[in-house]
Amino acid sequence: MSPLGERLLTADEVAAFLSVKRKRVYELAALSPEKGGLPCVRVLGQLRFKPETVREFIDRQLARGVATAGAPADQEPEAVITAPATGQRGRPRTRRRVRAGL
Repeated sequence: MSPLGERLLTADEVAAFLSVKRKRVYELAALSPEKGGLPCVRVLGQLRFKPETVREFIDRQLARGVATAGAPADQEPEAVITAPATGQRGRPRTRRRVRAGL
């Protein structure tokens, strides 16, 4: 431990801890904490996470899962991240193919 307190975690370390890909950690960091996001700080352009905020994030997610399990069907969860539409090869769809001569 440093003289300032606990060591900050990298996105890779948080991803390993949460058993998700690093990209998912960046998506969670982009959301505000009020919408289910993962609080972080930027150090020289790189994301860093306090270990206690990662633990609090997990606690919030567990509490939200318990709270929404018995919630009425007309209520939506606070934060839902959907993957972008992708083509057959996993790349985002950006254009349509047009047949020549039509």
